[in-house]
Amino acid sequence: MSAARAFRTSPWVILAFALLGAALTGLAVAFPLVATDTAWALVCVSLPAGGTGLWLLSRVPRLLGTRILLDDAGITLQIPVWAGGWLRRGQTTRLGWSEVGRLTHGQRQHYPMLLPFVVDEYTLHTAKGAFTITRNICPRPGAIFALVSARVGKPVDEIGLVR
Repeated sequence: MSAARAFRTSPWVILAFALLGAALTGLAVAFPLVATDTAWALVCVSLPAGGTGLWLLSRVPRLLGTRILLDDAGITLQIPVWAGGWLRRGQTTRLGWSEVGRLTHGQRQHYPMLLPFVVDEYTLHTAKGAFTITRNICPRPGAIFALVSARVGKPVDEIGLVR
């Protein structure tokens, strides 16, 4: 690999988080003003919509700071961490090519609000921990893992559905 390759979060994901967050926050503020029963409007609409809207808006800076860099020395990961459904701040991690232990691809089923959905997860296993990348973090995780696999000479193991 002679040139560095950088990958960032898709602008569409960032835009979706920002617009949906702003819309839900606006709904939370406006709905009690037009509802006939203000108390129920606050409890049933404003609190859930406002909380979700603020949560989405608070994730935008983390998504803007996301970056994966592949260069001759190794991999730099500056990615947020999805943990228990929450997008938490990650830290910048620098990995040498020799530190890559295993590459896996699987699907994980999530149940937010009891509605199941499946997410493709690509995981980089190292001595420093496991680093999971999804399309929400970076638009082309398969392409990233193909480049890493070619560089380290290890295949991407398909592990199927992870529960």
